[in-house]
Amino acid sequence: GSNQITLGMTPTEIIDTCGQAGEPSMVTEHVRPALGDSARNDKDVFEKWLYPLNDRRGNSHVVIKNGEVVKIFTTGR
Repeated sequence: GSNQITLGMTPTEIIDTCGQAGEPSMVTEHVRPALGDSARNDKDVFEKWLYPLNDRRGNSHVVIKNGEVVKIFTTGR
């Protein structure tokens, strides 16, 4: 599933592309002040979707900022 996810995808596109494999095992959400013009009081919403790797040696992480994939990385156990 996570190897089909690319930068710029939306959560809906992830599920449409990957099917059931696109469902993350865990999702965390964080809201932070947006960078830039602080007078506008904008917020950035970050979600991190976690996918365990099939070989159990780590996890793939998909970071979504304001509804768009901005980073994909893998960590070991």
